[in-house]
Amino acid sequence: AHRNTVQEWSLYGGEGVGMEKLHPYHQHMVHFQIISRSGGSELMAAVGDYRDTVPLYKDVNYTVRFVVPFTGPMMVHCHILKHQDMGMMTVVNFTDALPPVRLASRPLHLAPLARALVAFCMLSVAAALCACF
Repeated sequence: AHRNTVQEWSLYGGEGVGMEKLHPYHQHMVHFQIISRSGGSELMAAVGDYRDTVPLYKDVNYTVRFVVPFTGPMMVHCHILKHQDMGMMTVVNFTDALPPVRLASRPLHLAPLARALVAFCMLSVAAALCACF
């Protein structure tokens, strides 16, 4: 992902039993706005809220949106330490956008390449003929 772009991410609740059903999604560096939510109560997180953490659990999903104002890493993880230790943590790296590709300002001339290819083919044929005698 690139700096100064609008990111829209879908966050899906998981499966599990007991506390393993709950995954408080948290991202560092940038708050996000909740664009949509399915399931759950508005008391937990309402559409339009700005947050850095939302409670994900079975049948509760969010779409969130944010702008990336920097380059570099941003950590995202479950806020339950045991879940982090089990791998629910990652780093997203934001970079500057690549500059646009510039096309050649003048047409590419293939004539020198074609002459070199013909000369190579002639040498190859001559070498093959010499090998036969």
